[in-house]
Amino acid sequence: MDKLQLPHVILPAELVTLLKFNIPTSLAPETILQTLRTNPALFLLLEQTMAEFHGGRSLEKALTALGWPGFRDRLASLYIYKAVHGVYPAVTYPELVEEIHSLELRFGAFGTSGNSRVFLLGMYLKLSNLKLLNEAAGKFFELQIPLGVDAILRQTQGRSEKLDWLLLIVTHLQESLGEPTLSRMLLAGEKIDGIYPLLSPGDRQRMFKNLLTYGASIREPDMFLDDRI
Repeated sequence: MDKLQLPHVILPAELVTLLKFNIPTSLAPETILQTLRTNPALFLLLEQTMAEFHGGRSLEKALTALGWPGFRDRLASLYIYKAVHGVYPAVTYPELVEEIHSLELRFGAFGTSGNSRVFLLGMYLKLSNLKLLNEAAGKFFELQIPLGVDAILRQTQGRSEKLDWLLLIVTHLQESLGEPTLSRMLLAGEKIDGIYPLLSPGDRQRMFKNLLTYGASIREPDMFLDDRI
């Protein structure tokens, strides 16, 4: 069985920055707009592609009308469309993020309020799969969070601020040890320090290579400097 091998992809800096924020529904639009204004070309693109929501007045009107989740989806759709077609669209296509929404719905209960970390992971997986599909030579292995991770997370307590990292780590542990063994150890109260030594050298190397690749893709090296997930 093929095991997870993550590719390095360049995720848009402004989108990554926003998805790392904890953004409540009531957040003032200016907080988001400040990040977008750092890229004048992107800001102009958004004004053009979201004109139907602001009527030629301002991007802030579109953000207020859509709310952060709706605006976020349409922003992400621009990058997905470009990855597929090679150019940016004239309008946004929120249906392009349906797979990402499914991932959020699947694991949202394990994250914190206002958190888009699962969306960030979903965006990474979406762009990675598009990259691998373009590079495939007769074989394509879709990157996804496997079934069984859900049941394993239900055995843990609390919510994770960096749920994307937790999902990747649990995926590797499940692939290496199997769901029954990992579930049994978690139910017994075993921590990562006691589980990690059971991985084979090859699986340890693969896990850290994948985590380093993901960290580089989302511009987040601090995961390797902090032991809290």
